Amino acid sequence: MRKKLPRLTSALTVFLTLIVVNGCTATPPTECAWVKKITLAPQDKVARTTENKIIAHNMKVERFCR
Repeated sequence: MRKKLPRLTSALTVFLTLIVVNGCTATPPTECAWVKKITLAPQDKVARTTENKIIAHNMKVERFCR
């Protein structure tokens, strides 16, 4: 039993170190971390088709990334 104790202690040390290191890392970004809603300034002028595409994009962001 005494010979197994150092191996067990070493294994537990490695295991606990991995848990602590894993807990301290930042959470990975979500799939939607890169996407944002498109906003326009009040003075911006866009074509109707562009406006429709912006609205569709923003609706997708709202639906899938919340």
